[in-house]
Amino acid sequence: MFDRRIKIRAARGAAAIVLTAIVWATASPHGALAQNVPPSTPPAAVEATPPRAKINDLLTALAEEWLKERNAAGLAAPVTQEKNISV
Repeated sequence: MFDRRIKIRAARGAAAIVLTAIVWATASPHGALAQNVPPSTPPAAVEATPPRAKINDLLTALAEEWLKERNAAGLAAPVTQEKNISV
């Protein structure tokens, strides 16, 4: 009975040590020990991003086209909303 408890404690201790080692091995180089140096050149994704004005123009054109199609097709069903509230 005591032998079983000793084995369980040893297994728990070993698991705790292994998990701690894994966490420290993966977190240390990326965290406090890593030197935070700004990049000398911006990433490629930043350079490839179109200007905000162009994005706004494209979205506006898309919205206008969608509204024209919606108005040309007409409403499929009349929109009515009735609220019968009695106190």
